[in-house]
Amino acid sequence: MDTPRESAFDELAELVAAICEAPIGVVNLIGECRQFFKAEVGLGVRETPLDTSFCAHALLEQDFLLVPDATADPRFACNPLVTGEPHIRFYAGALLKADDGLPIGTLCVLDYQPRQLSDVQIRSIRVLARQVMAQLEQRLAARQVAASEARQRAIMDSAQDFAIVTTDLDGHIVEWTSGAMNVLGWSRDEVIGKSASILFTDVDINAGRLALDLAQAHEEGRASVEHWMVRKDGRPILAVDVTSPLMDQHGQHVGYVKVLRDRTEAHAADEALREVEACATDRLQANEEKWRTLFKTLEEGFILAKVVRDADGRIFDWRYEEVNDAWYDLVGIERGTAIGKTIRDLFPGIEDVWVNEFAEVVGTGEAKRFTRQVGGLDRWYDGVCQPVGEDRFTVIFLEVTDRIRAERKREALTDIGHVLSEASDMDHAIDQATEIVAKTLGVVRAGYGTLDADGEMITVPEHWTADGCPRLVGQYRVDDYGDYAIDLRAGRPVVIPDVRHDPRTSPRADIFESLAVRTMINLPVVENGRTVAIFFVNDNVPRQWTTQQVAFVAEAASRIRVAIERRRAEQDLRESESFMRSVLAASTDCIKVLNLNGDLTFMSDGGMKVMEISDFNAVKGCFWPSFLKNDGVGLGKEALAAARAGRSAHFEIAADTFLGTPKFWSVSVSPIFGENGEVVRILSVSRDHTTLQEAREQQLLLNGELSHRLKNVLAIVQSIANQTLRDAVTLEDASAAFSSRLASLGRATDVLTATSWEASDLDTVLEAGLAAVADKRDRIAINGPAVHLNPQSALALTLAIHELVTNALKYGALSNHTGTVTLTWEVSGSDANPEFTLLWQERDGPIVSPPARRGFGTRLIERSLRSYFRGETVLSYPPEGVEFRIKAPLAGAGELVTT
Repeated sequence: MDTPRESAFDELAELVAAICEAPIGVVNLIGECRQFFKAEVGLGVRETPLDTSFCAHALLEQDFLLVPDATADPRFACNPLVTGEPHIRFYAGALLKADDGLPIGTLCVLDYQPRQLSDVQIRSIRVLARQVMAQLEQRLAARQVAASEARQRAIMDSAQDFAIVTTDLDGHIVEWTSGAMNVLGWSRDEVIGKSASILFTDVDINAGRLALDLAQAHEEGRASVEHWMVRKDGRPILAVDVTSPLMDQHGQHVGYVKVLRDRTEAHAADEALREVEACATDRLQANEEKWRTLFKTLEEGFILAKVVRDADGRIFDWRYEEVNDAWYDLVGIERGTAIGKTIRDLFPGIEDVWVNEFAEVVGTGEAKRFTRQVGGLDRWYDGVCQPVGEDRFTVIFLEVTDRIRAERKREALTDIGHVLSEASDMDHAIDQATEIVAKTLGVVRAGYGTLDADGEMITVPEHWTADGCPRLVGQYRVDDYGDYAIDLRAGRPVVIPDVRHDPRTSPRADIFESLAVRTMINLPVVENGRTVAIFFVNDNVPRQWTTQQVAFVAEAASRIRVAIERRRAEQDLRESESFMRSVLAASTDCIKVLNLNGDLTFMSDGGMKVMEISDFNAVKGCFWPSFLKNDGVGLGKEALAAARAGRSAHFEIAADTFLGTPKFWSVSVSPIFGENGEVVRILSVSRDHTTLQEAREQQLLLNGELSHRLKNVLAIVQSIANQTLRDAVTLEDASAAFSSRLASLGRATDVLTATSWEASDLDTVLEAGLAAVADKRDRIAINGPAVHLNPQSALALTLAIHELVTNALKYGALSNHTGTVTLTWEVSGSDANPEFTLLWQERDGPIVSPPARRGFGTRLIERSLRSYFRGETVLSYPPEGVEFRIKAPLAGAGELVTT
């Protein structure tokens, strides 16, 4: 797990993908919660989580898993690698099994299309899987051997005071420890494969000392001798030389081990030091050559430089001592021209931070990472500066201009989104958004304008401009600024690197340049086939616009337009909601929304007021028909059923308010349909018809009363007609008398109608009866307390007074020029039993005598009033004038008005 890529495994992954004609081939190893790709082709990653892995399922198989179509396999149909990127459809994998039979991973191929494999391809996967295991086992064995050898070497190397030398059976050196190098001076590379006799003096060589030692060790198991031996430099050393036979794991004799201890330590130490120095020089030269090659082939820029100090020791510049070819290419300078020059020589006006920060690295001795722009080059670099001593430092870096620009554009679009979504003032938000765009692109102006319906005028609100550049706020004719108006109206972007050289703008280039416009991007925003807005970017110097920059401006324009339309829609919605709330609050109807079960979910403010509900939560969720009385529950349920079926219903019913006030309601119930045409809620509107119902009931009562009164009046008319015709001598007399009496009856009816046939003032009743003698009204005196008469008594008294007036005109006090009439009344007796007395008295008229016969008028005066007043009535004829008196209980005719 987590090992570097190796060509052997990469080739196996490529081979299995090629054999199976699949875009993806993988050698993967399974960990605790992830799978590691030892090799992969077509995938592009080194590991993925185990919970989404196909290979986790392959481990459950015997040795092979084939998934022709992952979307049809229930184990993988919902896998995010199938339902989402990269949309895997096919998988085939053979298990990688260790010696104990446990699976450790798979060799597999994957495809984006469903498919099958041939038998040859399946066998090939299995064979290559065994090859993968062979490679893994070979590396495991090699690691184990290496680990064992490393342990042994570490043990031997730890014995720095001993030279441990291993030879084969013939005495040729096969292993050489660091202690041997320390004692004898030879490096391992110098002695491997050579005869150990090189360690001996000429005397011992001639005596066959090496062969004797080996033979003795073989025969006796050990050979020990102290003798002079020769170091690499030829200096003899006195050493204890112990030789032992070396056996392999099978007990076979394979060589010898010689352990030498230097007895001439001081001398040996000097010799070893010189040898170490010689070896270090060799290594240094080799390393220098290796790093020189790497230095030249690096794709990253590399600098070795030394700071430049002033007389006071302050660093104010630094000088290039070494740079690689990649450095020249990354900064755009001709190769071979930098060495010996300072950074300020090569980049006049460069930012001080390029000197100060590297000076800080030299001063502190601590490395520092940087991501920074060279302003004059308009390029960004990412790298590390490290101190190397003696006022020198190294820098290794890459150009990241494209990455930084992309990041800044993404950040800018994010900032624009925040500004537009959080702003309360959209014009101010657009101003901020255009500033972000302008500063991201490094231009002098950015703005957003809307076109009128015919595309002739553009309105530009507040927008960002650099200091010293004019703002373009206002209205402009699009045609005034070049022929590119045709492109804008057609929805085509206008990208002009230099207004002087583009035929659409060159005729008016002076106008553009007066507005600090030398280059431009104008992006139309198109809706429903019509250009509705334009996002513009201007700079005062020519520029070659990249596709990425134009795309960035287009995205910014789109986001601003979406924000404007969203804000407009939100405003319209708020106004609509406010209007509807005002309508609902102003309505005196009780407007309710019910769910399909008939439970209350909403009630208008006006409805809560008329229903006397202060808190809707008190009734929310209640079953609406339960508020209705008697038959109303059934009618409400029927109306709900009709609404659920998509029909409306209407009925009227009595129901109390929430506080118990009786009301009468006109109720309409209608369905509320959803987008799919189905009934989703129910609307119930109840209108308070209590007053209307009371009016209806009053009308019925009045109609009954009118019928009753009309019948009474008709009976009186009939009686007047009969009596008049009976007493009349001629038809003309009958007609005149009848008309006069009907007129008096009419006036009495007017009085009663004015009081809705309730109690009438006695004064008013008497004036109605006296209306026939309006020209002699000043000869009639009226006096008495305020009294109310009931309708029947008032009607009878009016007719009686009319008869008395008529008689006085013909025969009595009003028949001459001096006669008078006094009409008085009073109420006497106790409050519990008041008595009413009325007196008609004529004076100064002709001498009166009783009539020869009693006509209708006399009978009306005496009999009708007696009946209605339920008391005594007396009509008398003394010579001085006619008198008429009523004396009756007031309770039978009316009531005394008290103040």
